Amino acid sequence: MNGIRKWICCLAAATVAAIVLPTYAAQSQNKTFSIDMSVLTQGLDTGSSTVQAVIKNTSPAQSSSTLSSVDLFVDLGWTLDPNVQVTVFETADPSTKYIADTTSQPGHIIVQNLAPLKPVVKTGNSLVIAFSVTSGSCGDGTFNANVWSGSQIGTGNIFTQNGGQNLASVACQKLACDQGALTLTDVAPGQVTVIRDSFNKDGTSSGTTCDAVSYYASDTLNNNVGLPEYIVHFRWDNVTTTAATAAFQYDIFYETAPTHPQVGWLYLDGTTATNAGANPNANPANPVVFIDPPDCLSPKVLPAPYGSLNSPLSATSTTVKISTSTGSFPSLPFPIVIGTERMQGVVLAPAYFRITDGGSMRGLSVSAYNDIRGMQRGVTIGLYNRARILDGLQIGLLNYAGNKSHAKLLPLVNYARDR
Repeated sequence: MNGIRKWICCLAAATVAAIVLPTYAAQSQNKTFSIDMSVLTQGLDTGSSTVQAVIKNTSPAQSSSTLSSVDLFVDLGWTLDPNVQVTVFETADPSTKYIADTTSQPGHIIVQNLAPLKPVVKTGNSLVIAFSVTSGSCGDGTFNANVWSGSQIGTGNIFTQNGGQNLASVACQKLACDQGALTLTDVAPGQVTVIRDSFNKDGTSSGTTCDAVSYYASDTLNNNVGLPEYIVHFRWDNVTTTAATAAFQYDIFYETAPTHPQVGWLYLDGTTATNAGANPNANPANPVVFIDPPDCLSPKVLPAPYGSLNSPLSATSTTVKISTSTGSFPSLPFPIVIGTERMQGVVLAPAYFRITDGGSMRGLSVSAYNDIRGMQRGVTIGLYNRARILDGLQIGLLNYAGNKSHAKLLPLVNYARDR
């Protein structure tokens, strides 16, 4: 590969991009259309995927508006399969095919000189555009269209979209537990290679929770509509509980690594950012929140279960008991995951653990007295836990967090976020 290969490794993180779409003229509310995208066949990295767009003239019944030219385009840098012909026809006459221009502008399918398409409410007639994208074209592609009344693009009146479904989700691959790109060879800028862990996040490694699940990596490199580059939105099908706990490692290859990488996996309201699409601000009131990424593990390794709680924790729990029957105790320090929270570093001190002024602690500390005279990020468990700045959880008989505006000292459990 030409240039320098750099990679960024993340675990099941999601990053996304804002969409900038071209506009050409004032749009009319009396001339409207809808577009409905669907994926007919999934190539799953072994062949091309077939995508279909259905465009309807949704102008009112009393309208005489007809549409005669269409420019269909996708935001991501997908490539049409040159070996598969684009098929364009009307549902009222499938045998008559229109010519599609796929070379004038990358990522665009232009159809002109249509027999004027009247409102669907009058005729029931729609325009169908079926095409294939190459095996490397996957993720959540958002399609849009510019629709004109004139026989040539840019002539006559432009229509306004008022309905439909613009998203076409093409799966990159389906992976079961312990599957993926174990050997990274022949990588290129913009390529995303993925490994699914032997274990899920809940520690299971067999059964239905390890069945193959589709993943989608939407990469903005060389996109068609001016999106910021070097952005990837990674997600997987987790609509069922059997796939919700899957764990992945993915590598993103760049010719030049971004100077300030960030990741985001939560919306502003704290829910997981799993919606399909490449726009982190699709809902301006609830955008994706980005942070500096946690350091990758070295060597790169996905989680494996060490133990499980003997009994569930409650708000009144004062001790944490763990069954370690699943494996031997690892050497210290090591990363620990409780639920979906990953913490780097573990401290076991029988009597006293202290971080000096200005220092920081990240991870888990278990000691009779945890004295954090700087920043605590993570969990402390002890008889008395004290933190000048708490960004995490304290469990003990007495717990003090100096950065809280009220209730600084609490029994049993204390929690604060440093924001």
